[in-house]
Amino acid sequence: MNDPGASTNEEQPVILSIDDDPDIQGLIGFWLKKEGYRVYLASSYGEGAAILKDLKPALILLDVMMPEMDGYALCHKLKENEKFVDVPVIFLTSLTAEMDRAKAFAAGGVDFIPKAEGHKKLIPAVKKHIKTGARWAQIRAAVPQKAHGKEKRSFSSFKEFITGRLNCGDKDKEAVNSLASGSMYKTTLAGLAPSQMARYLADYFGAPYIARIEPDQVRLDELPTSFCRKNHVVAADNGAGEVVFILSNPFNLDVEDILRQFCPPGKQMRFSITEPENINNLLVYGAAAAAGEKTDGGGR
Repeated sequence: MNDPGASTNEEQPVILSIDDDPDIQGLIGFWLKKEGYRVYLASSYGEGAAILKDLKPALILLDVMMPEMDGYALCHKLKENEKFVDVPVIFLTSLTAEMDRAKAFAAGGVDFIPKAEGHKKLIPAVKKHIKTGARWAQIRAAVPQKAHGKEKRSFSSFKEFITGRLNCGDKDKEAVNSLASGSMYKTTLAGLAPSQMARYLADYFGAPYIARIEPDQVRLDELPTSFCRKNHVVAADNGAGEVVFILSNPFNLDVEDILRQFCPPGKQMRFSITEPENINNLLVYGAAAAAGEKTDGGGR
């Protein structure tokens, strides 16, 4: 539990690395110190927790296989703490399977780097995610939470759109009119299952409907997982190297204001629609897999 990168310059970003391999920790400390970072090293959950009592790092590096608590469980625990919910976590591990990458994302990680790729990928990833984390903090501070009258008017129009599609009688119209944008997927009205609600939203907004999100298309580095879980939104690659947002509630204008900050100047925000369950399934996939399977004991 030490700080090999300590400096009198308090402006240097602080990185905490938790790994029980002292050789790996020595390399990490050396590489990151050369880049000008302040680095704290811990060999277990207990040592890491002791450091985090008085420290909020700009980024955390985690191994998976460790004593006391594995990296996935530790990341879950960190993301439950409001202090660390937006701190990017990179998994640096000997595990390489796609399942392990899915577990890392579900736990709240922003990147998954095999140890064999070491310095080549670690330093660029650290720089990228520290920059993204700082940008995210600026965006959250610059976009205040506010009430949008526009949301109510737009949702009223959408409810009229639904009643037209369903050819509603008076009783069903009353049920549709009672819907609120924040709970529209919870309706028990016949013909409005979550998948159908998402399809109606897609038709109304002229946006693509996504029946299934492919995990390998998700962009881990764009949005904090905690934000994705809370607001049912993920960033994905559209196949042409551009970011598209997959979301469930396009009437949440506070979220829209934040997402627009990630769009290049002069370009419209591109989004697709899916039901909340699809995003939930994506975000808990790795956690469920971790609970149902034992990780290969040969990894670190």
